[in-house]
Amino acid sequence: MSDLVGQMAASTAAAGARVLFVLAPSEIQLDQDLRESVVRCRGKRDARYDFLQPQRLLVEQLEKRGLPYLDLWPAFSR
Repeated sequence: MSDLVGQMAASTAAAGARVLFVLAPSEIQLDQDLRESVVRCRGKRDARYDFLQPQRLLVEQLEKRGLPYLDLWPAFSR
């Protein structure tokens, strides 16, 4: 992911544009009932899954490179 983020930022800059990464949550990240259903269907009733890990990992890469981003999860989760 780190390489892809770097490539996207570099190609955008080469084109003379500014980049803004927009992180949109998936349905499973927003819908508690769906999350519980998926965990149950997989037979992992007591398992703890971190459904926000993808955003955190991507944000880490973006911040490490000083790239701007907008994470929509906080607004959509309300």
